[in-house]
Amino acid sequence: MSAQHSQAKNEKPVPAKDVKGVQTLTVTIADGKYSPALISVKKGKPVALTFKGGKNMGCGSTVEFKSLKQKQSVKEGKTVVFKFTPKEAGEIKFACSMDMIQGKVVVK
Repeated sequence: MSAQHSQAKNEKPVPAKDVKGVQTLTVTIADGKYSPALISVKKGKPVALTFKGGKNMGCGSTVEFKSLKQKQSVKEGKTVVFKFTPKEAGEIKFACSMDMIQGKVVVK
């Protein structure tokens, strides 16, 4: 069994990096998954998540943050950026248009 299939169960969130006051991180979409799929950010600080299109994205090429009412499509080799400022601690989920590929931002 490969570790790939344990979708974010035992993984630790990857912290976003602070770049000039903005929490940034690049998520790669490839082989039917988001990498990393689990991200941590701090509340009250702006976030800019870049989604980069890779190979075999499938439905993952459309990324949707339902709770933020944001949705964008990315092409292979291109990027899209989601910007938001989390106001409270909790989880902000993101997924493909079919809700098969999922990830989340953990706000602390």
